[in-house]
Amino acid sequence: MNCFLFRGLAHLVLLVAVVTVCHARVYTSRVAGDDVPGFLEQLGGRTAYRAPVRINGQEARLQVIGFADPAGALTAEIRSALQLPRSNADALYTVKGRDRVTRLLLLRPGGGQQALAVVIEQSASAFQRGRQAAAPARALPLPAYPGSKPGLQVENADTGLAFATFSSPTAAPEQVLAFYHAALAADGWDPVFPDADPSAARLYLRRQKLCFVLATASPDGTHISLLHKTLRKE
Repeated sequence: MNCFLFRGLAHLVLLVAVVTVCHARVYTSRVAGDDVPGFLEQLGGRTAYRAPVRINGQEARLQVIGFADPAGALTAEIRSALQLPRSNADALYTVKGRDRVTRLLLLRPGGGQQALAVVIEQSASAFQRGRQAAAPARALPLPAYPGSKPGLQVENADTGLAFATFSSPTAAPEQVLAFYHAALAADGWDPVFPDADPSAARLYLRRQKLCFVLATASPDGTHISLLHKTLRKE
């Protein structure tokens, strides 16, 4: 996907103009984990979206950062600097810094030339409270995979954003992706990249709404990430 198409998609999805942010600060591995968004921007990333959200009822901050990475070298550098497991697929990570916990989702939409980093930051205390609190009522207007266990839930009602994770101890990633592909198609959703790698994250559009589905193998089964974004009120 060329740069023009990526920027157009980012503007459509996130309703903001992509702006360049540069920092002269040099990041070590330890400092990178303490300020993941700053580290990504120092590498040349561009912030496309930033908003306060709530995770399982606790305050957090969401930031979406895009960067050019045609060969995947920059994504590999990010994983190395943050000491994340090696992976050739889209994946969700948890990075613990000195005073904050960051959830980082690295994506390559359509397997193209660009990459996206979805960054969700919380204070260490808010992260711990969110893990101990009872799960709130689901705000995500997408079905949960049958038999899956809910994880975190992120939402911002003002911007029409909802993000949630689930885990399935028995289903394979391809089963999860096939389930959502069929369910979303039956509900009128169209894939944005119909010819993309079927094992990668899936992006769908329906009128003024967007969602993506990510399913990755983990030691405990399959980790499922779902995002739903209302682009504008219908």
